Amino acid sequence: MRFITYEFFWKTVSGTGFGGIEMNLSDFLRKVDSCLDQMSASELKAFIHDEARRLSEAKRRVFLERLGGYLGEENIDRAASDKNAVHELQKQADQMCSTLQQIADGDRHLESEYNPEYDDWYASDEPEIIFSDPSGILNDIERACDLLLQCVDAELWKDAVNLIDALDAIAVPVSGDYVDSMGDTELTIEALNENNLIRKDWDHVVAEACYAVYRMSEIGQRPEKIYDVLKKSCVDRVMLEDIMQCGNEDLPEFAAFLPLWQEFLAQTVRDQQKEKSHFYWSPQPNAARLLEEAVAMSPHIGEKMSAARKFGLQDPKLYLAAVEQLEEDNNPHKALDFAEEALQEIPAEVGPAGVIEKIAHKACELAEKTGKQKNLNDDLMRAFCIHPSPDNYLRLMFDSTEFEKMQRSKVKAIYEERLRRPGRQDSEMLTVALLDGEYAYVLGNGLNVKEPLGWSYTFMKKGIALFLLASYDGNYRQLPPALRRMFSYAGVQSFEDAYPRWIEKRLIPGDIREEAMKRIEDAMDERLKAIMGKHRDYYGECADFLAAIGEVRESNGENGAKDRILNAYHAKYKRCSAFTPELKRYTSHLQ
Repeated sequence: MRFITYEFFWKTVSGTGFGGIEMNLSDFLRKVDSCLDQMSASELKAFIHDEARRLSEAKRRVFLERLGGYLGEENIDRAASDKNAVHELQKQADQMCSTLQQIADGDRHLESEYNPEYDDWYASDEPEIIFSDPSGILNDIERACDLLLQCVDAELWKDAVNLIDALDAIAVPVSGDYVDSMGDTELTIEALNENNLIRKDWDHVVAEACYAVYRMSEIGQRPEKIYDVLKKSCVDRVMLEDIMQCGNEDLPEFAAFLPLWQEFLAQTVRDQQKEKSHFYWSPQPNAARLLEEAVAMSPHIGEKMSAARKFGLQDPKLYLAAVEQLEEDNNPHKALDFAEEALQEIPAEVGPAGVIEKIAHKACELAEKTGKQKNLNDDLMRAFCIHPSPDNYLRLMFDSTEFEKMQRSKVKAIYEERLRRPGRQDSEMLTVALLDGEYAYVLGNGLNVKEPLGWSYTFMKKGIALFLLASYDGNYRQLPPALRRMFSYAGVQSFEDAYPRWIEKRLIPGDIREEAMKRIEDAMDERLKAIMGKHRDYYGECADFLAAIGEVRESNGENGAKDRILNAYHAKYKRCSAFTPELKRYTSHLQ
C-alpha cells in the first residue's frame, strides 16, 4: 500500500512538484477530485491522518468538529441543526440589526484621546489616537460579524445580508480628540477598519456576505448585488475565488453566472474610464482585477481569447494572459498571431502603463522563437512606437534586419518630434538620440545645465556617463572599473551587454569627443566645489566620475591621467577626509 503524504498529494494534484503552485479554485477542485478518485479508503485515511498530525494545537478542535460533521454528528459551530436553533439564530440576527441601528442613532459612543507615545516627527508605529469603548460598541460589532458567519453556515441568506447592510451603514459616534484631529464626529465601517478597531477578518466577513447575496439572488441580479456589497463594505482585496470558498456548497449555476459577471465588470471598467478622474478616498473593489480573475476562470482557451476580444479595450491584460496561455500550451504560432492582433486592435495608451508594451515584447519573443523575421522586424518597430525607450531602441537596432534601410528614419522622426516639445529636458529621448549617434545635438541640448546641484532632475548624470562610454577608445569588452560604473548612471538596462556592438556602429567624432570631455571636466569641477564639505552622500559618485574621466583620457593616449586627476582633487579637498577613501577605490597612489 502507498503511504499518501501531504507532499505526495500536492505533487499528484499539481503535476509540477511543490514550487509555484498557482491555479484557480475550479481547476484546483477538479484536480483534487481526480486525485481522490484514484485513492483507496486506506490511502485517503493515511492522508487525513498525516494532515491531522501537522495541525497546530489551536486548529485541532475545529478540525474534529468539521470531521464529525461529515459523520452526521452535531457540529456545534453550525448554529442550525433543528428548527429551534434556526429560529433562535434569526431572532439574534434581528436583534443585532436593531442594536446596530441604535448605535448609529447616537445612543452610545466611543471616546478618543491623543496617544502620548505617538511621535509624528519620527513616523511612529504607535497610533496617533487611542480609542476607548466604555459602552461595548465594538463587542457588538464583532458579535454581528460572528452572527453573519453563523447565518451563512445555517443558510439563512436574508439574515446574513441584513447584517452586512447594517454593518455597512453603521456610523459610530465618537467624542474627544479624534473629532478635533479629523473633524469627524462619526466612524464609518471604513474608519473603524483604518483605526484597527474591528478585531475580525473584515475581508472574510464580506466574502461570506457576498456568498449569501449570491445564494439569495436571481442569477441576473447577482453581479450587481455582489459588487454593491464589495463597494459599500470598502474592500479592495476580496476576489471571486474568496467568495467561492465560503459557505457549505459550491456556487450553483456558476457556469451561467461567470459570463454575466465578466460583462458587468467590463461595463464597470468602461464607466470608470469615462470619468475624468475615478480617484476614491475609500478602498474600492478593483473591477479590472476582478475581470482578469473572472476570465482566467474560463475553462477553455477559446473562451479566454473570446473574452479578450470582447473586453480587451477595457483591460488589455486579458490579451496578454491569453497570449501567455497559448505559449504555455505550446502553441507559439497561434500566440504570435493573437499578440499581433492585440497590437492592431488596442491603442497604446489603453490600460495600465506598460501592458501594451509587454504584449509587443511578447510578440517579439514569439516571432524570434518561430523564426519569423518579418514579424520580428514589425513587432520591434511596434514596441518602439508604443514606448520609444533606449532599451526598445537597442532591441530594434540590433535585432531588426530592416533597421538601417527602412526603420531608422522613422525612429529619428519620433525622437526629434518629442525633443521639440516644450518643457523639462526629456532625458529618455536625449538618450535615444545619443544612442542613434546624434552626439552634437545631445551635447548642445543635454549637457547644458549650468547649476552644479540638482542633477537628479536633469540629463546631466546620464549624459556624462553616456558620453564617457562613447569617448572610450580601448578594449570595449574589458572596461576599467570606473567606466563599468557608468552603465548604472546611464540607466539603460540592456546597454552593458549591447555596448561592444553599439560603440562599433556609433563612433563619436574626435572634435565632438574633445568638446564633450572639456565640458564634462568643467561641469565636474563646479559640482565638486558645490558638494565638498556639504554633501557627503555624493563623495562616492564624484570619485566615480573623476576616475572615469581619467580612464577615458588614458585610453586616448594620456598616460597616468587617472592618477593625476585623482591626486589633484585629493590635494584640493584634503580637509574633506571622507573623500579620501572614495578616491582610494580607484588608485593606490594618492599623495
